[in-house]
Amino acid sequence: MSNLSPYFQERILNHMLRSQAYVPPKTLYVGLFVESLQNDKEIIEVNSQGYKRQEVLLSAPTNGVCENFQEVVFPRATVHWGKVVMAAVFDASAKGNVLFMGEVEPVRVVDEGSQFKFLDGEFTISLT
Repeated sequence: MSNLSPYFQERILNHMLRSQAYVPPKTLYVGLFVESLQNDKEIIEVNSQGYKRQEVLLSAPTNGVCENFQEVVFPRATVHWGKVVMAAVFDASAKGNVLFMGEVEPVRVVDEGSQFKFLDGEFTISLT
């Protein structure tokens, strides 16, 4: 995952180039995005009963890459969530701002009864 959101780009630039304070969030959360059932070109955050963003713990950067050092496990789906195509890092467990976003590879279908997770080291963030 290497796409900085416009929100986060502005915060970084203002902090680094204009000396405006930026206080990073104490906790980061991962959200999952699926193709819309109405329009497969649109992606939306999963919005099903039981779904919630999950906390992610990231390593210090090594060669410009941070990775999760604990599994990120989402609740077991009680209904079909759809095809997970993207993930995003948020600064809040609900609402909040997207900081990073990127494609999930491989794309995974989450059906009723299944559970989505990122294994240790599988969720990575870089600036390139």
